[in-house]
Amino acid sequence: MHQIEDRDVHVSEHQEGDHNEHHADSEEVDLRQMMRTILDRLPPIQDQNRGHRAEHEHRPRSRTPPRDRHRSIVSSQMKDLQRSKLKPFNGQGSGYVADQWLTALDRIFAMQDFDSNVKARFAITHLENFGANWWNIEEKKLGLSMSSVTWELFLESFRERFLPEEWKQHRSDEFHDLRQYTMTVTEYERKFFELMPFSGFSDNPTQLAQHFIRGLNNRLAGGVKVFEPKTLKEAVHRAILVEQSVNLGHGGFVGAPMTSGSKGNHNSGGNRKPPFPKGNQSQQQKGSNSQAQSGGGGSNFKNQCNRQRNKRNQQPQPAQSN
Repeated sequence: MHQIEDRDVHVSEHQEGDHNEHHADSEEVDLRQMMRTILDRLPPIQDQNRGHRAEHEHRPRSRTPPRDRHRSIVSSQMKDLQRSKLKPFNGQGSGYVADQWLTALDRIFAMQDFDSNVKARFAITHLENFGANWWNIEEKKLGLSMSSVTWELFLESFRERFLPEEWKQHRSDEFHDLRQYTMTVTEYERKFFELMPFSGFSDNPTQLAQHFIRGLNNRLAGGVKVFEPKTLKEAVHRAILVEQSVNLGHGGFVGAPMTSGSKGNHNSGGNRKPPFPKGNQSQQQKGSNSQAQSGGGGSNFKNQCNRQRNKRNQQPQPAQSN
């Protein structure tokens, strides 16, 4: 009887152990399946994160909208331009005034790389009277606004109105007829550079040099041609030197050899002294008399004879009776 009970207890314990072992195995299987599922899902999650990371890297750091950024640039550059003192253009006067105003604008814009709209705004804000009225009409005709106008459009309209072709042709004729005459080389150079943009060959240095020499006075032109300058800068430099040489009496050639006995004298005529100006012959006579009285290497007896002869010549002659 006891044996049967012990066997039943042993069988029940064995069945319970098998059940627990089966349950543990099932839990292990479930855990493996869960891990496999998680591993299968990991690559897509990593790719997705990588995509978000790449998108974040390529995204601009500045969150300012493009329109606001451009507005900030325009405001900053306008403040820089306002520091320059540009005279307003009233739309009156000759084409020369309008051309000089554009030249002043070009000098200001050369300071830095300004936005095209900024340059147009700056120019428009410096129009007054007739100039401002003209642009108001032109702006409506072209359908433009202050924020849409460009420097190229403004410049084209401005030149068409205030720098017509007739005026450009007149300036071109003035350039080709330019001669030095009574001007100094520096004054002639200034006028030459003023008209040079209307020459038609402002980008040809050799032709500009030849035209500059052709306008010089004959004496200066001959001295400059000897050096055969190839550029306008060289021609101007040689002309100034030749002018200085002529003023010193070297005959128009810089570094002209001086004759014997002329060392220390600015004249190329040896010991020859410059003539007295008109009306100063008496001074010349006084100078010769003073040299005679001073001895000058001659004897006193000879000097006295000369003085007596001069006195006799100055005395009035008695009238001759018939």
